[in-house]
Amino acid sequence: MADPTQVRSTGVRTVGLVASHRAWRTDFARYVQDHITGLRVRVLRDPRAIDDSIDVVIIDDSSTFLNRESLRQLRDAGVEVIGIYDPNEHHGQGQAYLNRLGIADVASAELMASQLVALIQEVTKDASVELGDGDELTLPPSPAIAAAASTVKPALPTDRGTIISVGGPSTLNAVEVAIGLAAELANKRGTTLLVDLDESTPMVSARLGYRLEPTVLDAVERIYYGDADLSQTLTEPTQGSKGFARMHLLAGIANPDDWSLLGRDRARDLLRKAAEQWDLVVATSGPQLHSLPQGADRYGASQAAVEIGDLAVGVCQPTPTGVLQALDWLIEARRLRHAAPVWIVFAGRPRSAVQRADLVEAVTREAGADLIAGVMFASAGPEVESACWDGRVVTKGRFAKSMRSLADALVPATAKRRRLRIGRRG
Repeated sequence: MADPTQVRSTGVRTVGLVASHRAWRTDFARYVQDHITGLRVRVLRDPRAIDDSIDVVIIDDSSTFLNRESLRQLRDAGVEVIGIYDPNEHHGQGQAYLNRLGIADVASAELMASQLVALIQEVTKDASVELGDGDELTLPPSPAIAAAASTVKPALPTDRGTIISVGGPSTLNAVEVAIGLAAELANKRGTTLLVDLDESTPMVSARLGYRLEPTVLDAVERIYYGDADLSQTLTEPTQGSKGFARMHLLAGIANPDDWSLLGRDRARDLLRKAAEQWDLVVATSGPQLHSLPQGADRYGASQAAVEIGDLAVGVCQPTPTGVLQALDWLIEARRLRHAAPVWIVFAGRPRSAVQRADLVEAVTREAGADLIAGVMFASAGPEVESACWDGRVVTKGRFAKSMRSLADALVPATAKRRRLRIGRRG
């Protein structure tokens, strides 16, 4: 096993150690204090001490913390859990009990502290497996693929806003990722416009409780025949909906027959004009990217979003079938983007680290490591379903943490770009 002290970290992670009389806890805490700079240890003696600042909780099979309700609360908060058992002691519940509670990552108390650090890195960093510079490569596919992974990140524009397309074969999940990403960028990175260009399922307005008009078609008409101020065509919240002060929206077209009036060229012009007015433009795209015969422009808007996006994200299911669907989508994305790399987001997180590694390897190997900018897993817990019912953005839990990781990977906080001001004219 590689020396974990040599693995670089992009930030300090907090590990909560549930109070235990066993030696592994004090040994681990001392090891981290003396040798590891990327981890911070907190001893937990009360479940109420667990908050969003904690990335992973280590708990052993003799603790009174250990019950189904406490584990459910941890998962809902987006906290990873590692279970420790002592095979030579009879006072604990044992490994089988930990497994029955649904703790997938279980280790023996005989594990060396350095090995436990490596396990922590695996269960926490796999939410942002980056195949770019290797810093976040904690679930490596094969040495050949890891070595061939792209080391060049696309340079973000400084003279205009950054355009990010979010699509892929998993349409409903792509909508959630686009909304969550746009909300996170609006909170932390600058003025953000969310544009719904999914011809197949234009549902962003309905999901957030916004009106269905004006639409992207109205915005294009303003570019060609008006004063080109897109802030005058923003979609408003419906009566009773609070809306989002930092995130603006351009609605998709509800009538399927009207998408041909937008087309690929006009959609490109819309996104370019939007990038002149907003710091960040997040555009949804549909699952279909292929061209139809006789020059029909049915999926032109999605093609435009993927084509001119400075960054592109494809969302798929975390299954072998999901990988196959992603590969079909990536064929068209490669053609449109002239082989520029794409981020893959799996809409879900298998409990098994082996399964997660297999998915990363499969999509990277089959698509080609040069096409994959990075891979991450975004779990959708009950907080997502609740937000959908209420027309809210998900702000807490595992999914929200995933969106923060995705935003950090796509648009680093240190990225230099123009600061734009968006305001309504009277």
